[in-house]
Amino acid sequence: MLDRTRRRTPTLLGLALVAMPAAAQPHVAAGQLERRLATLTFAGDLEPHGQVAIEYGAPTWRAEYSHRLQEGAAQSFRLGRDHWTTLHTTLPLELGGATVPAGTWYLGLHRDATGQWFLTCLSPARAAAAEIGPGLTEAPPVDHRAPLSWAPRATSSTQLAIEFAPVPGQPGQAALTLTWGDHSLHAELAAPVQPRAPVGVAEFRPLDAAAARRTESGLEYEIVGQGDGTPPTVTDTVEVRYTGWLADGTLFDSTRDRSIRLPVARVIPG
Repeated sequence: MLDRTRRRTPTLLGLALVAMPAAAQPHVAAGQLERRLATLTFAGDLEPHGQVAIEYGAPTWRAEYSHRLQEGAAQSFRLGRDHWTTLHTTLPLELGGATVPAGTWYLGLHRDATGQWFLTCLSPARAAAAEIGPGLTEAPPVDHRAPLSWAPRATSSTQLAIEFAPVPGQPGQAALTLTWGDHSLHAELAAPVQPRAPVGVAEFRPLDAAAARRTESGLEYEIVGQGDGTPPTVTDTVEVRYTGWLADGTLFDSTRDRSIRLPVARVIPG
């Protein structure tokens, strides 16, 4: 997780005060890497559908890493092992309050001189153009960075773990947690999804300020179409169809896909 990255510095060999550059040696390697995948999926009655995934190699914790993590100077760190740790997201994200556009991003970690941690995002195209490898640079360029909250762990984890945890009852909300050794990094995540509106529900339309009416309780409403039937009395039972929206356009309830009958006396006063 936190193997600090370093820039390789070429070594010059001198003989009789003449620098002798080393001959370039071709190198091709192949192999099978053990990778892990943390996923977060938005589907079902949510719209739009989407997925967030972080692919990474999990390094093993070593005791000497603690000292390096506690050094006071600003530092950039490699996240994971082997190939880049990669974020794939089909949706734009708000991560720790910072915006990360949809797409594929190479991830790293940075801690500034104040001790604030950040998850850094670098586009693969920019990395390729600058010939930046996952372990060849001290301070890579950054396209986006998201603040992370650090906390100590009571028990030490031997390998890096990256996890998403959805927030119950909050579509589009989740937590991202990175744990390694006795350290934990955390950020709140938000994706622009919401419950799909049932069939027959009209598009959200804010109140017309000029036509809206306000009750003594503070309820504001607008009569879109005036009915001409007999008004119910407090002893009647009525069948209702309604759609409930928050002021920002978030749908929180609708009866358009089902029938609800209730006594007028049980209706919440407006």
